[in-house]
Amino acid sequence: MALMWSSANAPTTRRQWFSNAVPGYPASMRISDILLPRAVVVPLSADSREEAIRQLARALPLPSDGQQEVELSALARERAGSTGVGEGLALPHGSCRKLTSPMLAFGRMSAPIDFCAPDGILVDLVFLLAVPQEKFYCHLYPLSMLSQLPAFTELWDQLRSAESAAEMFQLVAA
Repeated sequence: MALMWSSANAPTTRRQWFSNAVPGYPASMRISDILLPRAVVVPLSADSREEAIRQLARALPLPSDGQQEVELSALARERAGSTGVGEGLALPHGSCRKLTSPMLAFGRMSAPIDFCAPDGILVDLVFLLAVPQEKFYCHLYPLSMLSQLPAFTELWDQLRSAESAAEMFQLVAA
């Protein structure tokens, strides 16, 4: 069963997630619907959260101007408040006019960096969420799912010990 969120499922396991239905937005979606294997970056070599966001934006399957738009939007959001959520995880997010549905990029840092997380733990796993600018509210569903992920330490341990981007993709998308 894939990591997913749905208006029909309560978050009972690491593979099930909750969201409310919004007109024009899928009631159910899997991580593999928005994360492509090429958007998993291992190692993510950055010495700042800004550089991590920049590199993950470049991994998104968008034209370069779309990648830059996501990057600038996510950096603006990061300046408004840290997206470090704790347990070594950060969830930066931004929007893009070229998108019609959400996209996700994921990276494991080669060395942990400071994302100003509330628990003070340096971040080594970063999910960058990109959503359509016209439907920016769409970020609430993937973010609600991703923000609960720190509770699943088994998954984080597996992601931290995975040997390749392909293995990491399989862990989050399987």
